[in-house]
Amino acid sequence: MNDDDIDAFNPPPRPAPLATPASPRRRLWPWLLGAAALLLVVLVAAGAWALLALLEDASEGVQVFANGEPWDAGSAGLAGLLGVGGALLVALLAVMLVVLLGMFLVVPLLLLVCVLLAAGLGLGGALLAAALVAAVVLSPLWLFGLLLWLLLRRTPKPVPTRMTV
Repeated sequence: MNDDDIDAFNPPPRPAPLATPASPRRRLWPWLLGAAALLLVVLVAAGAWALLALLEDASEGVQVFANGEPWDAGSAGLAGLLGVGGALLVALLAVMLVVLLGMFLVVPLLLLVCVLLAAGLGLGGALLAAALVAAVVLSPLWLFGLLLWLLLRRTPKPVPTRMTV
């Protein structure tokens, strides 16, 4: 009788259980990006409020005519002002979408042209500086593009792994 004969009566070993992560890893950058976007929205709203406050004083004596009749914003009522606000919001969103799509197409092409011109003409430093300045100037638009990408991307499902005993 040997060790193999003794182990013959033991039950077969159990398969290793699937590994479950202890806790999902929290990432900080989505929160920072969301905070930056929220700050940008608050700053835009505050700027619009300040501009409207300035324009209220500056609009004395200004008359707006629609279809040949004078239009008084105070007589439009709440429904009229909500309609105008909604139309302005839709126009703002349409302009933002067109600008974003334009930037996603124009900025890479602009950078490619800058790199090709820099290589061809030997003015690499000046053109690279101009491209970097353009990138910094257009960076607020990249925030919206990154937010759209984060919202629309597909997240891969985690693959379960086996734990060894």
